[in-house]
Amino acid sequence: LRDAGLGAGDRLGIAASRHPETLVWMLAAVEAGLGYVPFDLDYPTARLQAMAEDAVPRAFVGDAAALRDLQAALPGLPTLEAPAPPAPRHAAAPDLTYVLFTSGSSGRPKGVAMGEAPIARLIDWHVRDERLGAPAITLLFAPFSFDVHVQE
Repeated sequence: LRDAGLGAGDRLGIAASRHPETLVWMLAAVEAGLGYVPFDLDYPTARLQAMAEDAVPRAFVGDAAALRDLQAALPGLPTLEAPAPPAPRHAAAPDLTYVLFTSGSSGRPKGVAMGEAPIARLIDWHVRDERLGAPAITLLFAPFSFDVHVQE
């Protein structure tokens, strides 16, 4: 991703499908210090267009089928091919992790940017809090466009 010219603070649009490659792209974005914006393919085209206009991802990625579907809805997307494995560079605390969009119940959906530090604190709390009980294994039920996917 860095070799493609993306850097800290840039946003990477991800054609978010229930495919292992989606998780790989999310983790790759975080590892590279980028913020990812999951584009839920079940959303109406107008919503996807508004998200692209507001978040302004520098590039879009996803598994081949999902990316083709997203390109059909949003022609002219700047896409990337799967990159070669980069040299490790861990994200710093102020790095952008993702941009998710609100439901839009009060008007146009708004993008909410989330950094690494609050997410790390939330996960740390999950690990440490005795009220949560023994470690649990869960399936991913929440769509990637809903913030709970990070906790799952």
